[in-house]
Amino acid sequence: MRWFLLAVPVLVVLMTTTSFSQQVFIDDWARNSALWWGQGTLSDAEFMGVIQWMIDNGHINLGNDNQIVKETYTIIHPPGWERQVSVVSEDGSMRDAMVALATIDDAIPATIAVSTTQMQGETHEAHRERGLRIINEFLGDAFEHTSTAQQMIAEKPGYADEYIVEVFAFTIQGKSYSFEHMGYIYEIKYEADPEQYDAYLSEFERVAETFQLR
Repeated sequence: MRWFLLAVPVLVVLMTTTSFSQQVFIDDWARNSALWWGQGTLSDAEFMGVIQWMIDNGHINLGNDNQIVKETYTIIHPPGWERQVSVVSEDGSMRDAMVALATIDDAIPATIAVSTTQMQGETHEAHRERGLRIINEFLGDAFEHTSTAQQMIAEKPGYADEYIVEVFAFTIQGKSYSFEHMGYIYEIKYEADPEQYDAYLSEFERVAETFQLR
């Protein structure tokens, strides 16, 4: 069973894996763009747009790390992780994630995600309390909040949380950093099977440290 079938709202705004093949396919229009640009039928701006598309879709790797660039934030995309399809809800909430390639076919792959959601309540604390009530309603004792601490995140006061979730026969270990900015809650979250949690934790911490508001 794929992890996106097991996803639950954990803490602030606490889904998905896709199949992956080492064989890379590039659309004909992208492969022919260099020829068209050389012939003068494609402008410099249009050609740069093609290059950006190839970077965003993983066909070009700029050094060791790429950047994930959104309207409101930037964050690195380290090698060995595959971008997932961004999920945007009707209320404007967004989830942008990447999965460790070495775990992509596992029942619980290692994932790092950035989520934004409109703040429910007047304060971040009220939002957290509402989220915990929802978790208790759905999960009860299946959710264990192992630690929480106030911490500065992206130069904003926020929270660092660690937790364990047991769903069916699966156990998910996670860590998240969250803060409020202009009426939205931003969360940078890492989840994995407990047996490989430590293997990717340091990489998650490095990724989280690169998060910047634009």
